[in-house]
Amino acid sequence: MQPEGRFAIILFFLAFALRAAYAIFHYYTQPLPATNLYYELAQEVIEQGKVFYDTSRPYYEFPGPFIIWVNALTMLVFGKNYLGLYLVTALVSGLITLYTYKTARLIVNKSAAVIIGLWSAFYFFYFYFTPSPGKDTWMAFFMIFLVHEMLVLFVNRHFTWWRYLLFIAAYVISFHLDERYFVFLPFIGLYILFWETQGFKKLSILKTLSFSLLVLLLMAPWAIRNYRVHGKVVIISTRTEVFTDPFFGYQSREHMLDKYNNVFGFYYLRENQIDSVAAGLKTHTDMGYKIPPTMVEAIRKGNRPRLLTGIRAAGIRLLAMFEPFQIKGRFEKNGYYYYKKSLRNNLATFIFYGVLFFFSIPGFYSLFKINRKVFYLIFSIIIIYALIHAITIPYTNWRYRLPLDAFFIIVGWVGAIELFNKVFKKNYKGQSQISPKMAYFRTLFFLFFPLVFFACSSDLPTVLVIGDSISLGYTPYLKEELKGNAVVKHIGENARSSTYGCENIGRWIKNDSIDIILFNWGLWDLVYRLPAEGNFGEKSKNRGIQQTDSVTYSNNLEKIIASLRSNNAELYFVTTTYIPNSEPGMFTEDAEKYNSIAKRVMNENGIEIIDIYDISKDLHSKYGKGDNNIHYTKKGYKELGIYISRILKNKI
Repeated sequence: MQPEGRFAIILFFLAFALRAAYAIFHYYTQPLPATNLYYELAQEVIEQGKVFYDTSRPYYEFPGPFIIWVNALTMLVFGKNYLGLYLVTALVSGLITLYTYKTARLIVNKSAAVIIGLWSAFYFFYFYFTPSPGKDTWMAFFMIFLVHEMLVLFVNRHFTWWRYLLFIAAYVISFHLDERYFVFLPFIGLYILFWETQGFKKLSILKTLSFSLLVLLLMAPWAIRNYRVHGKVVIISTRTEVFTDPFFGYQSREHMLDKYNNVFGFYYLRENQIDSVAAGLKTHTDMGYKIPPTMVEAIRKGNRPRLLTGIRAAGIRLLAMFEPFQIKGRFEKNGYYYYKKSLRNNLATFIFYGVLFFFSIPGFYSLFKINRKVFYLIFSIIIIYALIHAITIPYTNWRYRLPLDAFFIIVGWVGAIELFNKVFKKNYKGQSQISPKMAYFRTLFFLFFPLVFFACSSDLPTVLVIGDSISLGYTPYLKEELKGNAVVKHIGENARSSTYGCENIGRWIKNDSIDIILFNWGLWDLVYRLPAEGNFGEKSKNRGIQQTDSVTYSNNLEKIIASLRSNNAELYFVTTTYIPNSEPGMFTEDAEKYNSIAKRVMNENGIEIIDIYDISKDLHSKYGKGDNNIHYTKKGYKELGIYISRILKNKI
């Protein structure tokens, strides 16, 4: 196992152990819930002995079934108690930290990802929601897991069908946990279509179509159950009826939650009742809600409640969910529910979330520069999730932010590290550029987080270059450009043709710890040579035989990819460079032909492509060694090295 993989496992077990310890402590020291919907429904599932359970009360139809099934299975194993449920939640909470680290590793270098992972491991609000049989922690897990998989599958292009099927299954499970995830369906579908068609430039819908069909297929069992129970189409839970009933032409029915969601419902006070509340004469709303002392005090100070509707209501909901700290109490929900955070909650919010919220502002700017594809995905997810709550969920509060906290941890630390690096460089102007390890350590020191000191001494990632003489030419400059970000090395010989690569690939990657592999074949494959022993017959595109035909080249690349994947490194294929017209053994057009074959193979295997053909064509006219030579001057190789390094810096 790679050192990075070992650290990820250690990080997961650290987070799980800490949260399990807190859950056990909470279980034995705090009173258990008097009642809990998810606990009660799980008991009913066990008693009925069937997955597609029946419910005795309408209120039981509000939650999605997944958390009920998980709780029922947990209670079958650990008994009908809350401790087992708490420990399972602790396990899932540990997975949040694991995938926060793994997602960060796709965006930033290892040292920064370690900081992010450890911050997540000690994140207060993940502890806060651990001793619970509810869905908050599960929702946070699915959010970061799904985004991680989307990055791997489509942005990093490490596409495999088994991973894609797992992603689809996880997505369907997520909205069986909570119907809010269903809203992302059009976005995810368009996202997959965009990547599949390479920005709508080619006709290809296999992945998009399979996503749509599998989602519908996996939805079918619970949808059929709902139709049998309710006599109409109900998506996941009855909370969606407010949207589906008008769409399907059903007559809407009253819900128990209407008194909470209706602006004139559970918390509502008529205008002529407000003064009575301030005077202490009215202690309950007409719907029986006990008016808390904090609300009475606020009214006495002139903060009068009023209906929240439209844009103002949406703004209050967004403020309640995203504010880094609360300056003073306010009226939320329908405008008659007063909420004021305790000092403890406010401090915890600011220290663990609020600081990173402020740093996420420059963090998103830095992310935009680092990797726009990742920026657009994460930013879009946050915007969609925020709009769902601002527009449709009147009872939005701070805990609804939990599924997004992993993103603020990642982006907030990106911003914090970037700012501290700039400050440090400014203060030590004229000195050599500090390494990322030292910069991150100083960042942590200033933010009082010394627990990650040992992680900051981790080795830089290793980049191995496997390729022809062109790669030998640009590797020294690639090494120079990535100094401080990665250790770059070459296999030390010309990788020649793909057939030679198949014969030697095991030797090149054997017993070596490699994080990234850049590989390239093509020029030796498409060359025409006169028959001779070995690979070095005289070049002749008029009388010679092509060394590797297109079919063999494609098959060889497949074999090489299979061997490379045994190393667990990130793979990047570098395209073949330009062939000048007078090259004696190669046709100019064959470079594009063999590049097209390689791109097809790489796309089918989910491997990202670093396409240097166009830039090599431009560079050859300036820095080529002649119209009969495929090689470049030092200046040309330097430009190629700089171009490739710019792409890799966004990946390391």
